[in-house]
Amino acid sequence: MASFNADTLVQPGSLHHLITSKPMVLIRALMHNPGDNSPDNSTDYLPGSVGLDLDADGSTTSAGVPHTLPTLEFQATLFGQRGVSMQQPVVVYDNRGMFCAARVFWMLKALGHDNVALLDGGLPAWRDAGYLTNQAPILPATRIFEPAPVKGWFVDSHTVRAALDAQIQIIDARSPARFSGAEPDPREGVRAGHIPGAMNLHYRDVLQDNGQFKSHDELKKLLKDKGIVLNRPTICTCGSGITACIIGFVLRYCGANEVSVYDGSWAEWGADTSLPVETGA
Repeated sequence: MASFNADTLVQPGSLHHLITSKPMVLIRALMHNPGDNSPDNSTDYLPGSVGLDLDADGSTTSAGVPHTLPTLEFQATLFGQRGVSMQQPVVVYDNRGMFCAARVFWMLKALGHDNVALLDGGLPAWRDAGYLTNQAPILPATRIFEPAPVKGWFVDSHTVRAALDAQIQIIDARSPARFSGAEPDPREGVRAGHIPGAMNLHYRDVLQDNGQFKSHDELKKLLKDKGIVLNRPTICTCGSGITACIIGFVLRYCGANEVSVYDGSWAEWGADTSLPVETGA
């Protein structure tokens, strides 16, 4: 059985070898891009993949906040229906290179799954390597998924508000224009700006043009240049808790241990007029 260390990136060539010799679950995550409303309509799948739509049953929209976590029971059913158990290795990828796959990775880690990895560069990197794709997902046998939830992977607005008065870093993965408030939020009723004291690290800055992550050394230098301290507790946020998981992954990949993602993110914070907002870079 394949085994992945925590916060593992797997390359297309390595994955191609593994799936021909080891049992594992491949999950293709998809969702539309709320920033530009572009759809996620690729029909290609890595061989043997199942699909998970974060705009549909991969999220809940309770209280009007998009992409928040479903209940623990719902998530257990969701992954079980996709053939996932706690014992099987899982590799997650998406169609854009790296956009929403890290969210599914983060969900599984929060559920206590220790054997999960991201495909670096996703479907585009797989195709660029010359490997074949399928035009439909598989229909797996349902398995029993018994989560062992781990606290701290996701946090709520109360935890973030308390962090404003503590030595906790808050990192916002949105674009500089949205972070500063120079560009309005694409969601109706959501204020422009950011959480007071937050630092901005756009998720695209940790990626190469082809959608793969920058090298480990480049990532560590980028974090240092941004003033991000790896041994300080950190909360990552973004528009709706999706790309924050990319930054969270990078922090852990570079050696950080105390990293959380604010589930509601700016869609919740910016819409709640009782919460403070800051503008400017």
